[in-house]
This record gives sequence, structure tokens and C-alpha cells, in this order.
Amino acid sequence: MNIRIVKKSLLLVEGKDEVNFFTALLNTLHIDTVQIIDIGGKQQLHSKFQALINMDGFEHVKKYAIIQDADDDYQATFQSITGLLRKLNQPSPQEICQFVSNDKVAVGIYILPRKEHNGMLEDLCLASIDNNFLTCIDEYLSCIEQFTTIKNKPKARLYSYLSVNAKNTLSLGLAAMQGVFDLNNESFLELKEFLENLR
Repeated sequence: MNIRIVKKSLLLVEGKDEVNFFTALLNTLHIDTVQIIDIGGKQQLHSKFQALINMDGFEHVKKYAIIQDADDDYQATFQSITGLLRKLNQPSPQEICQFVSNDKVAVGIYILPRKEHNGMLEDLCLASIDNNFLTCIDEYLSCIEQFTTIKNKPKARLYSYLSVNAKNTLSLGLAAMQGVFDLNNESFLELKEFLENLR
């Protein structure tokens, strides 16, 4: 990994979109003491995390959190992360939204979109959008499905929303930085409460 640890609180996320999204979300909480690290995707967590905890500066880290999409299996995602933590002798939370610590560091895990739900960051953002707007999007996508198969419906719904609301981007993270989502919507409350633990 080509990074340098510069803060005592770390947030490990899946990619660049997530880095931008969580930068925007942490800004709403007025938290600037967290270093967000792009681990390059869910499949790379195991190798990148091992490299991270062996880096210079990690010994000064007091708190870190790992956030990943549940995708199709919330429980398997959580178990994969906790298994990695135990294997590397790191504190391992027993459930989502929980931080546990040893005498050196506190560790938390959050699985998107929210506790005990399958899905991804896109689903969480969609939950913050007005239902009337989503109804229009769903009608549009239903028409499109007469001609082609939509491979990832949450992403298609979100891209449809961004195409008319974001400025020159279909990137969820950049859209969040532009203020396209109401990050004070109650849909984000559980996640924001979790992030408060990184202060």
C-alpha cells in the first residue's frame, strides 16, 4: 500500500467512491481527525489489511473501523472481517456498530447498507431519496427492462437519480461531496452514530 499513516483514527473503506462519500459524511459531523483509507475493494481487504497493520505509524493508531458492503450476504461479510481480525490478533467486535478494544486499539465494524440488511452503499443513499422521485425512477427502469436486463438494480436506480441531480458525475462519492444527498436524513443516523466512535 502506498500510503502513510498520519492520524490516530483510521476508516478503511472499499474504494475511491467510498473515500469521497465518507469524507462528506464526516464533514457533516465536523470530524477531521480520521484518515480514510481506500483498501481497493472487498477482495483486497485481507492482503491490504495485513500490510497496513505492519506499517510505520500503525502503532500510534488508537481507533480504526472497517466498513464494507454486505452485498448478498450480510453475515458472511461480517464473519470474513471478524475472522481476519482474530487471525491477526486484533480486537474483534461481536456485532455490527460495536467497537471493542484491547490495551492498544479500539476496532469497529459496520456493514452497509445498515444493520442486518443485505445490499450496498447505494441502497443506503437510495433510502435517503424522496419516495415519489424513486417511483418515477422505477417506472423508467421498468420500461428499460422491456429491452434489456438490468444487472445491478440499486446502481441503476442511483445512476438515474444522479444523472439529473449531480453536476457532471455519476460517482456516488463525488455527488455526496457536491451535496446531492441530504446527509442529515435519518437513513444515515445509525452510520453517523457509529462514526462518532472515531472521534
